[in-house]
Amino acid sequence: MQNELIVIQPRLKKNSNDKWNDSFFVGNRENGLLAYMTAYDTTKACEKRVDTGVRWAEWGGRFDFVSRVFDNELVEGFVVHGFDSRSSTDNKWIRIFDPRGFVVEMSVKDFTNFLTEAEVIKGHIKGLWRWKKNGKSWTLIK
Repeated sequence: MQNELIVIQPRLKKNSNDKWNDSFFVGNRENGLLAYMTAYDTTKACEKRVDTGVRWAEWGGRFDFVSRVFDNELVEGFVVHGFDSRSSTDNKWIRIFDPRGFVVEMSVKDFTNFLTEAEVIKGHIKGLWRWKKNGKSWTLIK
């Protein structure tokens, strides 16, 4: 029996740093920056997520809202925009301003991991970044 070299190609994990969505939907209340963001594609699941974002942004018809779809390209100009804590849980969130005009919340855990890769000076995140879904949170990757 002859020895053979078998090469097994690793599969990309669903949330691998090498994988991101090509585009994303953003819905936010016209009077504010905080946005609902979801990966955007042509599936029924995406339609449901977009509907959720519209309902969140409208909040029972009390707000006008703006919804847009963006290409998930590398951009610069992200800024740490604040912090939020949920009163009903121990969840803590860092708010990140996207230079395209909206704010997305990132979990403290994802933000801490992000800081090992990023240079942040006085809240300004240096370099080119794109969004990636990481479980229930969003994070920025190069």
